[in-house]
Amino acid sequence: MITVKNIKSIGWLNCADGSINLTPCIDGRSMATFVNISCDEFEKVRGDKMLMKQKAADVLNQKTQSNIDTFLIVGRVSGEDDIIIFIDAVKREKAIEEFLICVKHEQQWGGDSDIYIEFCIPLSKHLKNHVYTNNDTNETFSIKN
Repeated sequence: MITVKNIKSIGWLNCADGSINLTPCIDGRSMATFVNISCDEFEKVRGDKMLMKQKAADVLNQKTQSNIDTFLIVGRVSGEDDIIIFIDAVKREKAIEEFLICVKHEQQWGGDSDIYIEFCIPLSKHLKNHVYTNNDTNETFSIKN
């Protein structure tokens, strides 16, 4: 169970669909965990770090009791090295959306290169002793600013 004490820092990002991603850093992890909430929910906690941390902890604790899955995603901006990110999401599309946000930031995407996802699977559904290839899971995103 995550508590406010586990969250060392928190910020937030606007999402294309009008929702907000709270970005708590939990127990010294270098990458934030994305916690998606509605704009209305955000307005209730905006500007108050303690309330934002409590909201993030509440949502993360609810996720453990719902159908949230952890997706393993490997990808990169064209010309860069692959990065690996574990993302909690209800469906694959949302995990990919959050990965794209992370990879753009991490690899300083300038808007003129393709973004590749080499591998994206939910960990609850992966097959043990199965060899996955890029053909099973890869996608290319040509995104312009």
